[in-house]
Amino acid sequence: MKLSSRFLVILFVSFLAGLGDALAGVSLLAVPDWTLSFFQTTPPMKMIFIRYLGVFVGMVGVTYFYGLITSWRRGEWQTMRTVWEISALFRIAVAIFLSFSVGFEYLPFNWTIVVGVDLAWATIQTTLILRGIFTNSANKNEF
Repeated sequence: MKLSSRFLVILFVSFLAGLGDALAGVSLLAVPDWTLSFFQTTPPMKMIFIRYLGVFVGMVGVTYFYGLITSWRRGEWQTMRTVWEISALFRIAVAIFLSFSVGFEYLPFNWTIVVGVDLAWATIQTTLILRGIFTNSANKNEF
C-alpha cells in the first residue's frame, strides 16, 4: 500500500505535536519538580495543581493519536482536522497567557520556549489546514 504525501505530512505533524504534549504532560505528572526546574520555576507547595496541569497537557497530546487512529479507521480526515483546529486554538490561548505572564514577570523568561513551540505548532497546523491538507480527494480512502 502506497501512502500519500498528504498522509505522511499529517502523520509527521500529528505524531510530533502529540508526542511533545504527551511527554510534557507525563513529566509534569511524574516529575513536576524536575520539569519546573527546567523553566527556572519554583514548584508551589501544593503540587497537585501542577500534576492536574500535567494530565491536561498530556491529554491534549493524546488527542492527536486519537485523531490519527479514528481518521485511519473511518477513511476520512474530518476527525484529525478537528483535532488540529481545536489544538491550534488551545496553543494560541496558552501562548498569549504565557506571553503576558512572562511580560509581567510572573514567570521566568524560559517559559517563552513554550510560547514559541505552541505558536509554531499552531502556525503549522493552521497553515496546512488553510492550504487544503484535509481537502477530500476523489479517493476517499487516500492514505
